[in-house]
Amino acid sequence: MEKIHFSDKEYELMLLTLGEVTEKLHSIDDETTKAMVTDLMQHIDVIHREALSRLWALLEKKYPELCEKIKKEDYTVRNLLSLYDLTEFEGVQKPVELPRIIPVEELKIMR
Repeated sequence: MEKIHFSDKEYELMLLTLGEVTEKLHSIDDETTKAMVTDLMQHIDVIHREALSRLWALLEKKYPELCEKIKKEDYTVRNLLSLYDLTEFEGVQKPVELPRIIPVEELKIMR
């Protein structure tokens, strides 16, 4: 399987989408489906929370300086840790819209 790496902006967009989808879950009329999806999400949360909590505790014990550096410098890791209450949540903002890329054939030299 090929590795996939996302930019912080792409990760931020995924966090926002996750929040929107989670909100939509509350409006599902079928109570059986809603309960099943909620149960699935809770199990996924517990599985990840437990493993990440153990890993982060070990890292903080053995490499406290590295953990502080990660929390300060790595947006994506910091947000993942905050999803599992391992660091303070700073909030998610909508990503800034990138400017349109102008095709080469539309470029003109100004004199």
